[in-house]
Amino acid sequence: GDLQTRSLPVFGVDKLLLNQVAVATAVTNAQIEDVEWLEQFLSKGMEECLDYYLGYYILYGDGTTCCGIVDSSGDRSTKAYGASDPLSVQNLKDMVGFYYGGKDGCWVAGRDSWTEIVNLYANTLALQFKDNGDALLFGYPVLRPSYVKTDDLFLGDFSQYTFIEKPIREAVSEELLFLTNEMSFRSIARVNGITSWLSGVQTEDGSTVYPFVHGTSS
Repeated sequence: GDLQTRSLPVFGVDKLLLNQVAVATAVTNAQIEDVEWLEQFLSKGMEECLDYYLGYYILYGDGTTCCGIVDSSGDRSTKAYGASDPLSVQNLKDMVGFYYGGKDGCWVAGRDSWTEIVNLYANTLALQFKDNGDALLFGYPVLRPSYVKTDDLFLGDFSQYTFIEKPIREAVSEELLFLTNEMSFRSIARVNGITSWLSGVQTEDGSTVYPFVHGTSS
């Protein structure tokens, strides 16, 4: 029956200006003429290259492209956690404890971190493997993209990251490298992003939880 101190949500306004990220490549006109589907292959490869760098910028960007979740320009709602080297089961449990619990969470692991997790695989670790090789750790899927630094490990809900973009613009030029008989292909994305939360949230027991937890042993 005691009166409770009310709390009110606090909202801020982020101003995100679109930044350009470009990928370009040059191919001889002879190759274009002689290799079937080369143009389509290059277009697909350049889009994959952009995806690689955009994923990297979301994690590590310094604000010139996106505000990365571990950079000072965007880590306002990221818990930095110093893990042991190698990782321990307790490290993983601690990271789950700092995570706010959103159902869309996933692990994002660097190569060395993933190897250390696999080495911990035993009855004491809540690690499961599906028939296709996909892994679940404490119920959250494990992603292992190549753009993650080898010693890094993340647990986060990336639906809590604001990402804005314009459609990718592709262009082809035969004039730019005319003298060398080359054709230039270019793809440009205009993007920016930042974590949606201003900070972690304090729970009733006094602890603070976060939408992103970054653990590293380096």
